[in-house]
Amino acid sequence: MNKRRFALLCPTALLACMALSAQAEVVNQFEVTMTDQLQLHSRTQIDNWYVSGYNRLSNEPSASPYQLEGSDQTWYFNGGYQRPIYQEVNLFVEAGVNSEYQDLATQRGFNVATGVKYQASSNLSVASKLTSVHKDSQAGLEHSLELSGSYQLRNRFNVEASYQIESVRDTDAQQVQQQLRVGLGYRF
Repeated sequence: MNKRRFALLCPTALLACMALSAQAEVVNQFEVTMTDQLQLHSRTQIDNWYVSGYNRLSNEPSASPYQLEGSDQTWYFNGGYQRPIYQEVNLFVEAGVNSEYQDLATQRGFNVATGVKYQASSNLSVASKLTSVHKDSQAGLEHSLELSGSYQLRNRFNVEASYQIESVRDTDAQQVQQQLRVGLGYRF
């Protein structure tokens, strides 16, 4: 997509979102979570459509040659759609751009994900998510499966836990990595 077409598409998409928001309830969330990393997450939802942004600041320096110099952060900007399949169960699909690599056309990588979220009670939610992240041409695709849960303690505080299995391609070999995260979140 050339720059002129993209410049025309952005205002059109913004106007469409504003028109939708005039007719539908808009839900905005902003959350800060501290685990082994500081994570910032924002989400705006209009009916079943949503836009989310995610920024992860790591305590360890970045190993990626495509990150900004001295930067140890990763960001994602996704748009998605969720559809209720049962009373408390939602199926979702999303796609977006990320900071994983630089491409001549987009200057960024891209990712796609799908999953299921179960709202067990007003305080407890459980989710599973399958993600595919496109990186540079040598690394190809990275796949991950994540199981997560969140329990709302008070009006603004919640405890979060996630377990993630990733298939990562490192030069010539395929590696499987596992992560377990537990953190405390605060909603603004």
